[in-house]
Amino acid sequence: MTAASQDHGLAPGKQKRLRDQVVSLRKQNLSVHDISRALAREDESLSPAAVATILKEEGFAKLPRRLDEERPDRPRPVVGDVADVLARGAGRHTRPGEAPRGLDAQ
Repeated sequence: MTAASQDHGLAPGKQKRLRDQVVSLRKQNLSVHDISRALAREDESLSPAAVATILKEEGFAKLPRRLDEERPDRPRPVVGDVADVLARGAGRHTRPGEAPRGLDAQ
């Protein structure tokens, strides 16, 4: 089976319609993840990997990586404070009854 004939187990009508939608959305400069989410909002499920395969088969190149300011508004992970393990004295492993190495004796 060739890559062009692998259409993710979809019926021929749905496969053509989804392929056309994927191409149309990419022409709007959407990423594979954006396209996958847009299809999901229309109750059409297609993974980002499947979208990427379709785009590759259709001759589209990968989009350049976007800057954070160019990304769609979505919740982002919160960056936590960096732990200062040396200040806590937890950075050194010691044997029971042995004083931590590298720290001033108390």
